[in-house]
Amino acid sequence: ELGIEEVEHVLGLSRIKKGIDEIPDDLYFDDLLLDCPFEEFTEEVDEMKKVVIIGGVAGGASAAARIRRLDEQAEIVMFEKGPHVSFSNCSLPFYLSGVVADSKKLLMMTPDSFEAKHNIDARINSEVIAINREDKTVTVKNTVTGERTTESYDQLVLSPGASPIVPKLPGNDLPHV
Repeated sequence: ELGIEEVEHVLGLSRIKKGIDEIPDDLYFDDLLLDCPFEEFTEEVDEMKKVVIIGGVAGGASAAARIRRLDEQAEIVMFEKGPHVSFSNCSLPFYLSGVVADSKKLLMMTPDSFEAKHNIDARINSEVIAINREDKTVTVKNTVTGERTTESYDQLVLSPGASPIVPKLPGNDLPHV
């Protein structure tokens, strides 16, 4: 069971706040931080040294960019368990319908472009498997090699996405659905 340092789940927004010690099994953190000014989450932005972000698609990438705008000196490390960061979910229907033939055209940013444009260390194929609140570290598993490493943090942002609720409707278990 993972503990979390400062999290509040309000109307689909992932927010960092003091007071919640555990994440209930049925609670998910949506990939949405766009309307949440980072100033609300931290008492002193100037004291921020290292921020670790769990989740590297919409919410995680937005949080990383917002943090960078607020603090040019912060070390920002973003972990994404999948092979891509910042792809265009809205364009998936165009890819599936064949209008966009190459799935690589859906990629908006790569780890290299995050580093070059924003000085953000985006690590793909990196699943955070444990959070140690006391030591302020996360354990990260490389999903390709299985290697495990530990990364320290001063601030932790959770944006791992969510699982959809699939209604029980006739036919929704068919292979083409």
